[in-house]
Amino acid sequence: MTFNRKINKFLSSILLQVFIFLTWFTLENKNLSSPKAETVLIRASLSSQPRLIKDNGIYLLYSFSYSDNFGMGKDIEKIKSGNNEMYVILRPKGKYYISENFVYDNLRKLKDGEVAIKGLMQPDGRIEYGIEEYFISPGMKKPIKRVDKIEALIDVDQNHKAKINTLLINDKPFKEVPIQN
Repeated sequence: MTFNRKINKFLSSILLQVFIFLTWFTLENKNLSSPKAETVLIRASLSSQPRLIKDNGIYLLYSFSYSDNFGMGKDIEKIKSGNNEMYVILRPKGKYYISENFVYDNLRKLKDGEVAIKGLMQPDGRIEYGIEEYFISPGMKKPIKRVDKIEALIDVDQNHKAKINTLLINDKPFKEVPIQN
């Protein structure tokens, strides 16, 4: 095989990988921004565990972030031995959506107004839904205090995947603030 042919083969494989990634990314974004995606408002809090907080972001916790909060102790080993996939079912209460229960085997048909978010059980009992980290650009200040009221507008698609649409701090959309020298 000639050198030029090897280069062409290498470049073709890179282009194929880029195409696959862009296709996947487009489909994921399309699902979460489609009219079928639901937007729900959820209360959040900041993690007090430094190991969970990234340098370029903040780590959020929700009332349904820990399995211990729902008396799932007897079922945790069963969940961990399976595929670790589970769902939290949220229902509206006032202006917020709150957790109603967890499902880890078969997701039942949702009632009107209910939303399910797919999560993965972590070894420490935490459940991650993909809405825990809110990234902040490097060189930007995190203007959040523990006493702030934190809410997250979450988009949930028909496959029960979620992403943060907007982070609200004290009822205002969070805006990054440049670090003052």
